[in-house]
Amino acid sequence: MLRKRKNPTPAFGLPPPFNPMTGEFAKLTTPGIYPSCALVEVAAADTHDDYVICRGYDTRDQKFYEYDLDEGKPGIPVAKPFGKRAAGLYAVGEVYAAFLPQSLIGQNSGTIAAGSTDLLDLEILETDDGEYINWMLVEGKAMVRFEMTAALTVGGEANAYMIVRNAADNDWERQSPELTFSVHDFQSLFAKPATPGVQTGAYGIAIKPMDQPDWEIVNMQIPRWVYFELLQALTRAGTGPVTAAIDFYMGYNPDTAEANISVYDETSLFQGDSDGATGDHGIAEWNVRSSRWEIRYMEPNLNGGTTFDVTVPGGTRSLTVPSWVTVGAVT
Repeated sequence: MLRKRKNPTPAFGLPPPFNPMTGEFAKLTTPGIYPSCALVEVAAADTHDDYVICRGYDTRDQKFYEYDLDEGKPGIPVAKPFGKRAAGLYAVGEVYAAFLPQSLIGQNSGTIAAGSTDLLDLEILETDDGEYINWMLVEGKAMVRFEMTAALTVGGEANAYMIVRNAADNDWERQSPELTFSVHDFQSLFAKPATPGVQTGAYGIAIKPMDQPDWEIVNMQIPRWVYFELLQALTRAGTGPVTAAIDFYMGYNPDTAEANISVYDETSLFQGDSDGATGDHGIAEWNVRSSRWEIRYMEPNLNGGTTFDVTVPGGTRSLTVPSWVTVGAVT
């Protein structure tokens, strides 16, 4: 039998604290695997759904891993947080905290089996090359900003471009290379017409809830008003003719004076002979629920000389709208 050392910690010259529960000295360390935390920097374009390639310091072997494929330096594959596993969410140069998670499958964040939300159904997460992924980014709820050029009907879905902030001029621009993904209006709060030509689309914010795989719109620019000129007369059908948009204001503005739109006279208030004719001007409001432009005001017919019949007690009378005349110079 070997006698215990009088001073188990010779470097300090003092014995470790006594543990009255065991009657022995308390252990200075507890054996096992512990999660570690480190800072990592996104080093390659984010082209994978479940992980991103980074450069950083590995606390296990106390070594800094660089990313340079030309020099044979592959970097560190780091898993994305659950709920933010989609390509294009991270930009090169961004710095995040990462940790080593511990689960039933070992020191691996894993991936949830298809069709399951149970943590017990974890499957080992590996890179496309079969490399075991240890590290996992520490982040909050997934949120992205997007630019939508397609039409969106209320409660529907449409493709959008993911946008990122340009550090050089602090402006938002499309991810390079351009990345499109689908956003959904689950709450039936947003709608917009298609953006004409190559004009900038409406900007918005989408989140990816933990309980579903789809991106949900939480905020987005929508049109408000448009001042237009009719290219053909309104009809009794209630559906509008093609019109020439003169100016958009308040809300999303496609920044063009040549956008042809369709307007609707839902209540048939602007289909008489004194308004609703070709060349007439009016104001329409974007109705999110019906996802279309609806007329709210029409200027009187500017051409003049139009004759129409009005039914009055005792018969019908013909009235003529006089022509507009200039009474003075406009300054």
